[in-house]
Amino acid sequence: MLSHNSYFGMAMGQSQRPDTETSKIVELGVRLQQSHGKAFASEFLVRRAIPVNVIVRVLSDPPGRRRANRMPAGL
Repeated sequence: MLSHNSYFGMAMGQSQRPDTETSKIVELGVRLQQSHGKAFASEFLVRRAIPVNVIVRVLSDPPGRRRANRMPAGL
């Protein structure tokens, strides 16, 4: 079930950054892609219940993914 903040963010066309633990898992998956290839990294992320749309986005277009330290738009 979505929290109020998650639902509101999606309703406004904004995406929410996942929790810190999920962010760390995704970062590790990207590093694994560099060292072990896309198939290995994808399997790692799938086994850790990362949503498929996130896996496709971060492994297909690493420069296009969000950064933890990136400032929000408009600042």
